[in-house]
Amino acid sequence: SEGRWLYTADPIRFDEDGKLIDGQHRLMAVVKSGQPVEMHVVRGLSRNAQDAVDTGAIRTATDALKVRGFKRGAQLAATVPIVNWLLKGGGFAASYSRDEIVYWTGVHDGLDDIVELAYKDRNLLPCQLAAYAAAYYASRQEAADPAATDEFFVEQLVNTIGLSSGAPALATRKYLLGLREDKRPNNKSSKAGTVLALLDGYRHFRLGKSMYSLRPPRGGWPVNEKVDIPR
Repeated sequence: SEGRWLYTADPIRFDEDGKLIDGQHRLMAVVKSGQPVEMHVVRGLSRNAQDAVDTGAIRTATDALKVRGFKRGAQLAATVPIVNWLLKGGGFAASYSRDEIVYWTGVHDGLDDIVELAYKDRNLLPCQLAAYAAAYYASRQEAADPAATDEFFVEQLVNTIGLSSGAPALATRKYLLGLREDKRPNNKSSKAGTVLALLDGYRHFRLGKSMYSLRPPRGGWPVNEKVDIPR
């Protein structure tokens, strides 16, 4: 505010869409000072350039996804590793770098739509958003009838439309809500079990079988085995 500005040749940067990707804090300081300041400006940088600027700040996967226009960066970053476990194998919730999260978010076309839908219904979900979104997305990718997948995961499991005794969605919902009330440890094994429980209920639904209660297999959910996703 006292007009003491030191020119450092560090530019204000805009990407190819005209979006400001570096220099936000400096520009806000100029606005607050009310003083004109001469700065170098660079335009037309790649949309991915923000990952390489401001090396003093640690950019997380959430940050990188938001820069690319994904609205639910944090939720996507949590969901991607589970989706890859279901569709690609490699172990539940394996460690992923920021760049890997960004890459796989792009590969899994439509995942952001599923996450957005789950986020809107987050208060109705019977389990963690990432587990739900991953199971829903993976099931839809493998489904012979995506409309049936939508019916189970949205109309029945979340909105509880048309459920009666013996409905797999009702048994699944009761089981998952029971886990939440029991306050089980929120570790990798329990999260994997949640996903497998969702798929077990969905499997019964696809086979047209009644399900009055959902229970884990003897010995627990097989979290270290290849996942069989119902088609």
